[in-house]
Amino acid sequence: PEGALPVEPPMRLVLDGLKPKFVDADGKPVKKWPEVDEELATLKKKAATLVREAAERLERRMALGRRMSVEHFTEVYLMHGLTRQLAGKLVWGVYGAGGLEATFVPGPKGPVDVEGRAVSLPEGRAVGVTHPLELAEPGRAAWEAQLAAQPFDQLARRATRHGSAVALRTATRAYVGRTVPTGALLGLEKRGWQKGPPVGG
Repeated sequence: PEGALPVEPPMRLVLDGLKPKFVDADGKPVKKWPEVDEELATLKKKAATLVREAAERLERRMALGRRMSVEHFTEVYLMHGLTRQLAGKLVWGVYGAGGLEATFVPGPKGPVDVEGRAVSLPEGRAVGVTHPLELAEPGRAAWEAQLAAQPFDQLARRATRHGSAVALRTATRAYVGRTVPTGALLGLEKRGWQKGPPVGG
């Protein structure tokens, strides 16, 4: 859970952005470890894959508004040395029947709000990555000042809420007939867009 490896002298696996790296007890990078270099290289590669996939999964959850139980969140994102660090770079929400009740980040001693106060995660509530449209501007700006480097655009994400299908149609009219790379178009699915049936091949 703490990200420490069972070696002597102590060594931890930490995230530098989305890049895993090994550090010693003083936080200095460890480049070589002759006895276990091969094992460390394998572990680092696996860690990089895990972090990248977890970040993509969390972005999809945010875009689609998917929530999880407090138990699932605790087990997957608080009790794992790497995913806990990843989760600590994002703003999370506690959701009840009426919607968003509180926002927090996983701190070293538990969930805390933007002012550093403890946030409880009651049973029966859901937890999820908060979409920027759910945050009022002062709250979003306060979180953004604390979380400069995020694994994906959460707080800095460009997002607009449209009141009707007509308003959305008007906003997207400028894109009709525009040619874009296939990869960019398919990438919209990670942002919550859904692909409809093909039209004209």
